[in-house]
Amino acid sequence: NYWWFHLNDSKSGHCIVMSDKINTNIIIIAGNYIKKYSKLKKLNKVTICYTQIKNIILMNTQDLLALHKNDFVENYNE
Repeated sequence: NYWWFHLNDSKSGHCIVMSDKINTNIIIIAGNYIKKYSKLKKLNKVTICYTQIKNIILMNTQDLLALHKNDFVENYNE
């Protein structure tokens, strides 16, 4: 299973994690990585969304994805 991580409601890169299950440590590592390389890196708190790759739908518009099922949205502190 693959998990997709992204900053919620903000343009950013994304992170793909290959794991059957995810835990708090994986969420923190993926969140740190995304935040570090985003325009929001100086903020203390960002919101990370993540879901399994199978829940992502690629739209016809360039750079646009839709989440068929958003499993979690968490506030994340570095």
